[in-house]
Parts: sequence; C-alpha cells; structure tokens
Amino acid sequence: MKNNKTKIAAFLALVMLLGAVFAAFAVDTSSTDTESKNEEKPKMRSYVVENIAEMTALEIEEQNASVLVKGYYTAGDGGGGMFYWEKNSRAIENGGTAFRNDAGTSGRFVRLYDLETINVKWFGAKGDGQNDDTQAFIEALKILPNLGGMVIVPNGTYNISKTITVGDGNFGSQSSNRNGIHIVGDGNAVLRATEALDNMIEVKGSIKDFLLSGVTVDCAGKAKTGVTMTAFIGCAIRSSSIINFTKTGLVLMGGFAPTGNYNIYNQFENLNVFSAEDGAIGMLCDGDYVAINDTWLTTMTNCSFVTTGKDSIGVHYRFIDSISLYQCTYSGTKYGILFDAVGNNDFPCGMAYYDCSVSSMGVLESEDDHIRKHWFYGFRTGNGEQIPEDQRLFGITDEGKTFNMGSIY
Repeated sequence: MKNNKTKIAAFLALVMLLGAVFAAFAVDTSSTDTESKNEEKPKMRSYVVENIAEMTALEIEEQNASVLVKGYYTAGDGGGGMFYWEKNSRAIENGGTAFRNDAGTSGRFVRLYDLETINVKWFGAKGDGQNDDTQAFIEALKILPNLGGMVIVPNGTYNISKTITVGDGNFGSQSSNRNGIHIVGDGNAVLRATEALDNMIEVKGSIKDFLLSGVTVDCAGKAKTGVTMTAFIGCAIRSSSIINFTKTGLVLMGGFAPTGNYNIYNQFENLNVFSAEDGAIGMLCDGDYVAINDTWLTTMTNCSFVTTGKDSIGVHYRFIDSISLYQCTYSGTKYGILFDAVGNNDFPCGMAYYDCSVSSMGVLESEDDHIRKHWFYGFRTGNGEQIPEDQRLFGITDEGKTFNMGSIY
C-alpha cells in the first residue's frame, strides 16, 4: 500500500511539472502571435466630412482608410458618398470618382460605386439653373465603361454651354466604341442651353442601345437643334421633351457609306417636341440615299410634334420607310407632315399611322422623284385636321369614312 501511495505522489508531481512547462510556453506563444498580428493588421481608421473640399484636405497615411462625404458642396446635395484612400494611386482625377489629396501628388480618394451607374451630381453638377453644369455631364459620360451604363440626372435645371456628345463614331467607316449609354432623368430634369449651339445632344454612330429618358431638352431659343442621332440601332427616347429650338427639334439621320449605317429597331415613346420659332421643324428624318442608309423598322407611340411659328412644319420625312406610328400628333402652320421625295425617289414610303392626328399634309416631288403609299387607320378629324387629297395617302377616319381607297391597288 505504501509503495502505491509513493508512486501516485510521484506521478502527480510529474503532471504538475509538465503543466507548468506547457503553461509557460503557451503564454510566450500567445504574446508573440499578438505582437505579430498587431504589426500586420494596424487598426483601420474612418472619417466623416461635410463635403469634397474637406475630404481632399485630409492628410491620411493609412491605406484603405474610409471617408464618408455628406455632400459635394453641402450635406445632402446628392454629390456625396463613400470613398477610400488609395495611397499609391495616380488615377486620373475626374472631379467625381477620383480626387487628389491636396497635400501631395501621390494618392487618391476613390469613390465606392456601381461602375455602371453614375450620378451627374457626383461630378459637381448643381442643377440650380445658375451654374454651368456642362463639364459634369461630359465627365460622367466619359467614366462609363465602353459597354455602357446609366447617367442619372436628378430633379433640377442644368445649364449647358457645349454640345453633349454620346458615342465616338464617324457615321461611316468607324463605329462607336462606346455603346449602351443611358441618360435617365426623374421626369423633372431639365437641360437648358445657355449658348448658341448647333446641337444640345449629339449621338454619333454607328451606335447601339442609347437611351434618353425622363429629361427635358430646352434649347431656350439659343440652340438650333435639341437632339441629333445618326446611324443608331436599338435606341430609344422615352418620356422626354425637346422644346424651344430655333431650327429642328429632333434630327434622325442615316449614316454614310458603307451600307449598314442605317437606323433600325428604335423606339420613341411619350416624346413631346415643341417650338414657336418661325420656320422651325419638329422632326427631320433623312439619310444617305446612295448608300441606302435610312430610318426603318421603328415605332413611335404617343409622340407629339407641334410647331406654331410662321411657315413651320411638324415633321419633315425624306429617306424613310416602314415606320409604325401610334396615337401621335403632327401640327405645323405650313404642314403637319411634309413627305419629300426630291433626290430620293420612292421615299418616303410604307408608313402606317394608327389613331394619329395630322393638321395637314404636303407632298414634295420632282419629275423623277415620287413618294410611295402610306396608310392611315383611325385618322382623327376632331380638331380640324385636313384629310389628304393625294391618292398615295389613304385610309379610314375615326368616324369610319374612307379616303383615297381607290389607290390601294
């Protein structure tokens, strides 16, 4: 019994000794790991500032430190956001997604955002109708990826002093490298010309999937044309207005040679075009007759083209065919619609109008150039619209009366 007690006591002593040794090693190892971790992962810092100016004034050393900016100029103005500090970056400053630290040339504050969604207020646009916001639009469009994205235009009036260009094609041999560009307002966004411009917005193709939506393009009696689009495919204008132009509200042009720079599969919906200028044209549709690049297989729904100045025209059609138009209004003091075949024999042709109002129609031809047939279904007569006399313009009125139907065959 005595020997057993001695053996047990010796065993317990050995266990206690080993436990002490292990404990000592465990303390040392824990201390070493903690020191190592502290060296490898310094504490991340974050900042909150009122505006962009305060952010760029920060002197930050910590890589990836975060900065919450409340506004571009003032808190809540829509131009703020979340940024992080990239101390080795030399990214090009653009006034919206990359900013230099005022203290040096190296390092950038980089905005965290969805690469395909841009807000013009991020680039300093005020939309107050007082300041020039042109550069903000130019920079916002420039930062979009080549495959496209959306530029959001919040409620406000944005003064524009230069043409806003979308796409980089030359209408012929060079297609646009930039497609899928959408300019989207909230329905109360106004782009207003402050200088004499040939175009407020120019879309340069061949280009695909351009969209203008929820925006009023106000030429303000200064810009000749609101929107010009050339050689475009699968594009659209929706819920927008083009107003107060001095020459033409909307210009739709086919591109130059080679054949294929035409306009096809496009949609125009809830578009309002208006001017009170003398000689103004609501919309001009034309193309390159020799290269066979025209506007075709396109729809227009609930669109209005109204001009009230002396000798004005609602719509001037030239090299265009196979267009479907639904519940549209065309009105001008000279013509609601002018069908012009001079220089492009057999065009315009093949257009179908459903429940449309046309104040009056004119046909312009030469000895060798003539239009072809156009159909009108439910031609409105309630506002003094003139039923056309030309036998190639035929159909049935909203009262069920036919006109020029002998020309169908």
